[in-house]
Amino acid sequence: MFRALYRISRTNLSFISSVSESPVRHSSVAPCWYLKHSVNRSSSSAADVPAVTVGELCNNWTIKMSLSGIPEAKQSAELIIANVLHLPTLHNVLSSVTLTPDQVTQVKLNCEKRMHRIPLQYIIGEWDFCDLTLKMQPPVFIPRPETEQLVGHILNFLNAEKNEMKGRFLEIGCGSGNLSLALLYKLTQWNCVATDISKDCRYLAHENAHRCQLADRIQIIEHDINKGAERLQEFSPFDFLVSNPPYVNDKDVKTLLPEVKFYEDQRALRGGKDGLDLIKAVLKTARHLVSPSGSIWLEVDCSHISELYKWVVSESKLCLRAVNILPDYSGRDRFFHFMRTEDDSGPD
Repeated sequence: MFRALYRISRTNLSFISSVSESPVRHSSVAPCWYLKHSVNRSSSSAADVPAVTVGELCNNWTIKMSLSGIPEAKQSAELIIANVLHLPTLHNVLSSVTLTPDQVTQVKLNCEKRMHRIPLQYIIGEWDFCDLTLKMQPPVFIPRPETEQLVGHILNFLNAEKNEMKGRFLEIGCGSGNLSLALLYKLTQWNCVATDISKDCRYLAHENAHRCQLADRIQIIEHDINKGAERLQEFSPFDFLVSNPPYVNDKDVKTLLPEVKFYEDQRALRGGKDGLDLIKAVLKTARHLVSPSGSIWLEVDCSHISELYKWVVSESKLCLRAVNILPDYSGRDRFFHFMRTEDDSGPD
């Protein structure tokens, strides 16, 4: 019930870490170190804080955040207050309920963080992805709602509810572990290897694996996809490969929202001049890692679909065949499904 209520509220909250720049003027933005230092200090002690109700507090902070140009101000205030009350949402909380001085102080601290454009997910410290509630902490990339649909497409293809077969898959660039763990949660007979170049990501993915009681079926290792497939070949072959690689091009990086630009690891976002550097690196290694007739699933930018398709068709040595192009929640093509064809396993 807790998870279900949590998801209802968070589904209604537009994802603040959009790639597009907001037209509203931003409030002042703190550097990353502010998250661990200055924002933890308050000018008033709990003893000096007057009694205040949930309704008053929510209204006051909604107004303050709205005037500062914070996206989804009301939803942010509600979730921050609910989190301080150790509740999933405020849906069943009377507006006349009075908070303790300590609770009011904590709400103030967290709302001030939000007004410095710190992502709500980092403030709350956890976020829902598919059927799981995962720990979130900076600077690890925050899972986007669209990626949940990639999980759905893979499960539909595998007919997961009826298919009890065993298998192994590989995720390149696991971040918080959201993709791998969501898949393992449904694919109860499967195991996976998940990689990331970032120590912060690997540590958080390990934490989330234990949190979800899936640690016995996932192996998380350090790997830089730009260095090829050799490090991963000792674990191959895999039944499928999945990746949501960095795909923001150099030009669009400049337009990222402050939540993304100043707090999330840029290595999880930057995809090079055209945004395709890491995507191509993943596809170049796929034939060395995935079994013949195995699948490669990718999330890409909508603007990459045509160019990426043409590139794969022109590169016969990739030994890949485009199976399908699938839409996200908004109906825009975002997910690529490739299949590995037979080859002689020779050098690139």
